[in-house]
Amino acid sequence: SAGTISVDAETGVLTMSGTANVTATGSSVRLRSQGDITVGNVTATNVSIDSDSGSIINAAGTTKNITAANLRLQASGSIGASARHFTTNIDFITGLASNGSIYVTEDNGVTVQDVAVTVTDFNSNAGTTDVTDVAQSDLTTGVNGNIVLVATLGDITLNDGTATNAGKAISANGSGRILIDASAGGVTANADIVSGAGHITIKADDDIILTAGVDVQTA
Repeated sequence: SAGTISVDAETGVLTMSGTANVTATGSSVRLRSQGDITVGNVTATNVSIDSDSGSIINAAGTTKNITAANLRLQASGSIGASARHFTTNIDFITGLASNGSIYVTEDNGVTVQDVAVTVTDFNSNAGTTDVTDVAQSDLTTGVNGNIVLVATLGDITLNDGTATNAGKAISANGSGRILIDASAGGVTANADIVSGAGHITIKADDDIILTAGVDVQTA
């Protein structure tokens, strides 16, 4: 089988230059740290980025943060920033920012749904250990975090995931605000879009479809 890449700063931060590249063609990449993860350019089929107590940051001078089919993002802080979105060319995404916001701009179209990623660690005894970031669903924030998902050229599809927030595809905590923007395509919501008390904006160049039973809700 194809080789995987695991990069784990167990008690520190993980910092890539904007011109640094991590590539696992046709396979999987996992970047994990205790603190912030600053991402250059990562290319694989499956990518997981997990910051236990920090944020996921778009490094200055990058070409594209993530080029992949499946992307799983998890941070204690934020994913991207309002002034510098996390940039992707992907098919499927899930993101969790427990104490921050999510700002993602996708080149084409993107679907929010479950993503799990497994890599294989090579050990000092020449053995191997599989490391799995289990299935995560939806785009979710805590502590009044905003959610911004922009698709530059394609459609946005929001599906109900099985792992978190059953029935919801987009869930912003408290006063967290939501923007779903398909700049040159359409939006199809097959699951709820919910904020505790924040503004919700859904924009599309083409059609917007809320399928049977879908709620768009704030207080």
